Amino acid sequence: MHERIVVLTEKIHFLLLVANKADALFLESAIEKVMEGDFFTANTFKKGEEYVLENKVDVVICNLQLQDRDAIDFIYNVKTQSKKPYYIVISDDSSSYIEKEAYKAGANDYLIKNNLGNIGFKIKNLLGYLNNKNKEKTLLPSIVIDEEKYLILKENLPYFLPAKEFEIVKMFCAYPEKIFSREEIAASVWKNPLVAKSRIIDVHITHIRKVLGKEVIRSVKKVGYGLRA
Repeated sequence: MHERIVVLTEKIHFLLLVANKADALFLESAIEKVMEGDFFTANTFKKGEEYVLENKVDVVICNLQLQDRDAIDFIYNVKTQSKKPYYIVISDDSSSYIEKEAYKAGANDYLIKNNLGNIGFKIKNLLGYLNNKNKEKTLLPSIVIDEEKYLILKENLPYFLPAKEFEIVKMFCAYPEKIFSREEIAASVWKNPLVAKSRIIDVHITHIRKVLGKEVIRSVKKVGYGLRA
């Protein structure tokens, strides 16, 4: 399986809003294994809001609940003041309702606290987002792939696609300059080259465009499909 390789050239500024120092040290250690960062830690959302409004912050990692309020209220409030870092919410609550509310508020990712062993994978996607954010020009300015949740982030908004369509977008993102033939798409996604002779691929491409926007995928007549650079 091919992965998109991203090179980050700037040190990233993290705001950690967690209940105790041990959690902060764990997160710092996990992040520093894959990237350089500056870290500021606070144990209340009030202190976090004051910090983010006065300082450069690229990434906010916060507990769902701290002593003064919850992350959903915090994100809503900070976003109304035109502050748009990348938000990761950490929670003990695995209910889909709370997770959806966090995404609706503007969270970019939602992690279960007892499963933070996967945070390295999340950081890979975070690198992709920040790389796009910090470059003046990029081939993929607004798309981040979360393979665990079959989730696509476009302009910081979550989109869910059926499995085959998710795999098509993931394949396109791995090689953003390539135009894939119908045969290549059929062999990679369906493991069956005969699919290329039907209209199945065209139907899925049409639905991807409907969900993510027509501008995301380009078609080259008699060649195939790829991302619009």
